[in-house]
Amino acid sequence: MAVGIAFMSLSWSALNRISNNKSAIVLANESPVRSQPGDAGMTLFMIHEGTKVAVIQQDSRYTKIKLPNGNVGWIASNDMETI
Repeated sequence: MAVGIAFMSLSWSALNRISNNKSAIVLANESPVRSQPGDAGMTLFMIHEGTKVAVIQQDSRYTKIKLPNGNVGWIASNDMETI
């Protein structure tokens, strides 16, 4: 019984990790990554077409992303495609 519960717990944990890990590819030639959603946010850096990013949070117009090097910021949602 304990082995079954442990197995189900590990399976649930793995499924949760897989379903929560969203990625996206930047489609715009160049897109500013900002400190907050919207044009009021300070531009932190630029990313280029083909860059793969992790999706942290989304709203209707902006997406919070994280790069493999740990940099985090917001880009326009229409500049990327979720994969």
